[in-house]
Amino acid sequence: MAAHASDPPAYSQDPAGHLIDSWKQELKDANVKNALTQLEAQSVDMSRIWGKALGVDSGLQDSLVYGARDNAASARSDALDKLR
Repeated sequence: MAAHASDPPAYSQDPAGHLIDSWKQELKDANVKNALTQLEAQSVDMSRIWGKALGVDSGLQDSLVYGARDNAASARSDALDKLR
């Protein structure tokens, strides 16, 4: 997926494409050893990219990132519990 990463379009022209392509660029920069960690951090990374693209203040950006991180951790824990 990261091998096909392209420069992200402007957020104003293609919001979803901007978020996805920006995230793919970050994934492309990950090495094999931390690729899984980078993939697991997708919601956090996309929340950060989205906040920057919207130009929201750093407090709201942090809130979005922390919320995404907490939701992802909770979902991961729930999934592991169900798989056991």
